[in-house]
Amino acid sequence: MSKISLLIDLKNCYNEINHIPSDYQIILNQEIENRNPKALTIRDWYNNLTAVYNRLKGEIENDEITYFSFDEISDIPHTMLELYTDVENNKISNYKISPYVDVNFTDDRIHLVDFKRHLQADVALVKKNHREANGRPTYNEYFYNDELMAKITFTFISNENNLLTQRSETLQYVKNDDSFGTEIVIKNKFYNLSDPSDAALVTQERICARTYIVDALNIFILGVLMNYHPDKTQNDVIEMMLMYWEECEISRKRFIDLGLPSWKNEIEAIDINDLPADCTWFAYVINGEGTTVKDYAYNTLNY
Repeated sequence: MSKISLLIDLKNCYNEINHIPSDYQIILNQEIENRNPKALTIRDWYNNLTAVYNRLKGEIENDEITYFSFDEISDIPHTMLELYTDVENNKISNYKISPYVDVNFTDDRIHLVDFKRHLQADVALVKKNHREANGRPTYNEYFYNDELMAKITFTFISNENNLLTQRSETLQYVKNDDSFGTEIVIKNKFYNLSDPSDAALVTQERICARTYIVDALNIFILGVLMNYHPDKTQNDVIEMMLMYWEECEISRKRFIDLGLPSWKNEIEAIDINDLPADCTWFAYVINGEGTTVKDYAYNTLNY
């Protein structure tokens, strides 16, 4: 390829992106301003193309280059039509939450809606939390009048000690056809365990997760005892548990605060055939497989 034809090809490629129809250019600029991922990718590609063009233009004119591959630039990641279609598909009007967005929030793109700030004053979504056995959330669902409006999905990456190295959250609103819309990344945090502030956050995450495990275990046992003793009030059932809960307080705190296995080991050592009067509920069976409260508690603390 001659230097002249190379320069012409570069110019054509450069000019193509500089002569976008005005209506698409307006959309592109708006979406860049509003942090639309597709628009940002196009902008980054264009900036790379401009830099390559300006660099090679001088090298060609000074006889410093004889060959160039457009692989250095690659194809435009999204066409203007794809961007336009993306904007149309992600208008708030396509989503179930649309009637409840504050009229003062005039922008109509779903990825800009924060349901904690942009809904009408008398509208609040009800959250339903879903968690893994280790206490970490998997996803939260958000309802209004029992209708699902949005979901936040959590992704955790941890090391061999179950300590966080990365946590991400993605938000999806529900469309009018009941499908989920585009994933919107609302958080993506990497943790450096050698950094004191990150290490403190990671430690607190495990404390919160283990606190959830203990609270959930407490509620579960309470429910089992209520089923076994329908004649008793909730306060009566709590009294049945209270003695043991006070006895294991130190081990329980060590599990929550430090992740130590002492409480789990103590539960393993319990002999359900020789239980004190205030702990007979450890032998209660909770399913058709013969699983006891003791078995359930032991397996629950295995995280």
